[in-house]
Amino acid sequence: MDNKEGAVLAIDIGGSKVMTSVVCADGKIYGESRADLIQPLTKPRLLETISNLCRETMRQYGKSNLICAGAAIPGLTDSKNGIWVYAPFSGIGDFPIRDLLEADLGLPVYIDNDVNACALGEIYFGACKDVKDFFWITVSNGVGGSVVINGSVHGGN
Repeated sequence: MDNKEGAVLAIDIGGSKVMTSVVCADGKIYGESRADLIQPLTKPRLLETISNLCRETMRQYGKSNLICAGAAIPGLTDSKNGIWVYAPFSGIGDFPIRDLLEADLGLPVYIDNDVNACALGEIYFGACKDVKDFFWITVSNGVGGSVVINGSVHGGN
């Protein structure tokens, strides 16, 4: 990696798959580990899949340069308390995913709704770098939106 300082373990939890990568402060992405989610989805199976992918990514790219992990969660989140509140597509809810991942990975973990995370990514690295106000819409297994006003995400979960 060119600029390993400030690298983050990125976790993208979708309705049908999980992906992990290392994202550096300059926006470069290294590696991609991916696994399909086995239905019916259960909390233990989901946590095991995420943990295995994270460990694989950390083995490939080194844990020593990681400052934290960030997880994009499909559905409602309580980001402050690290709780995956509810996802209509999978039925996962009331899941203290942040604390479980922190204990497993040995890194601080931050979570947010996946659509809010997309909007934030656009602010820093995407087509909206120079745009102060926009509306981000994601259409996938579900539909979600996030409003950016004056450069700050105002997601509705």
